[in-house]
Amino acid sequence: MYQGVTFRPRSSWLDRVTPQVYMHRRWTFGGERRSDFLQMSVEANLKHQTFVLLQHEWDQEIFGGTNFSGIHRWFFDVESRFSEPVQAEFSISHGDAIARNEDPPILGRGSDIHLAATIRPTDRIVIEPSVDYSSLDAIDDGSEVFRGYILRTRTTFNWSRRLFTRLVVQFDDFDQRWNVEPLVTYKINPFTLFYVGSTQVYERFDEPRDEFSPAARQYFAKFQYLFQL
Repeated sequence: MYQGVTFRPRSSWLDRVTPQVYMHRRWTFGGERRSDFLQMSVEANLKHQTFVLLQHEWDQEIFGGTNFSGIHRWFFDVESRFSEPVQAEFSISHGDAIARNEDPPILGRGSDIHLAATIRPTDRIVIEPSVDYSSLDAIDDGSEVFRGYILRTRTTFNWSRRLFTRLVVQFDDFDQRWNVEPLVTYKINPFTLFYVGSTQVYERFDEPRDEFSPAARQYFAKFQYLFQL
């Protein structure tokens, strides 16, 4: 069930504000109740293409034979396209979550942080950096379930209307892994494309811990052509 109402005030800085409520109940195929979920949020659209969201969730779920009740979580998100060269996004959530990979599953409390941007220094270059951080600690004893971050940058360069290059570099702190993925695209016409690229993976193994070693390498080529029947 969802219910919301939208207000459009006469304001010099606010275009629209929408408070809303969403709730659901799930059952198993055997007819047993699986979860109850309630979400209350407020969305606001500001001037200069700026979006703000504040949200709170209550949840109760039966998972792995355990009834997890009293799950609460806050979420805040802001996105802005205040200028053509720079766009930015920031979100943070904090509260309870089920550690589903634990045996048995446990309830933890942690945070998730996301920060990203789109930067266009020129008409030909687009740089998209991002960082994602996540942590979870067991509520019972405070022990760490997981903690880490992922850094990622995607850079696109348009050499011409036909030739494009893209480079993705990512570091995964959870798995201690680097990924490097270059790609070259040549557009013969709007429906015919030729791709050449590779995927390079470097991992930090147990010994020595201060060095990354090649773990996987792949090269590929792709030709795309649209047939009209």
